[in-house]
Amino acid sequence: SVPGNAQLCDIRGIIFSPDGSNFASMGSPGGVNLWRLGPDNGVIEKRRSIGNSIDGVVCMRYSHDGKLLATGDDQGRIKLWSIDNKTSSPVVFAPHRGAIHSIEFRSADDEILSSGEDGQVILWDLRKSKINRDWRYPGPVYDAKFDSKENKVITSNANGSIYVCNR
Repeated sequence: SVPGNAQLCDIRGIIFSPDGSNFASMGSPGGVNLWRLGPDNGVIEKRRSIGNSIDGVVCMRYSHDGKLLATGDDQGRIKLWSIDNKTSSPVVFAPHRGAIHSIEFRSADDEILSSGEDGQVILWDLRKSKINRDWRYPGPVYDAKFDSKENKVITSNANGSIYVCNR
């Protein structure tokens, strides 16, 4: 059930934290709310909002340790939000020209893989704040994922192609 103080809006996406106790909802036009499941599975508690409605968030992903939430927006920016530090500003980098379609953390939470409207797939090193690798394709890339061993990157592209690349 929705708490009485919750603001209703179009909800465009939900993602659970790795331990399943929290989740983030992505609203329209682009803000993100963080929620906690109560002891009764039907009750939820709003923890806080991150970003604002002008952020244009279009995708989000929790880190594997659940300490960070990455959001990708329609302006090509990735923002890393600390889940526990309510007063910290996000770390922001803008590797894409245009909307980001997908974000994925490497299992060690030291790299982020993103794909975008600009036809790029980018592997970003979080510790060094630099691009480790990038691939360019003709047209938008809707999704990019690591394989199970994280040696390869698989993409789904607007031109109907799937590419498999060495990391």
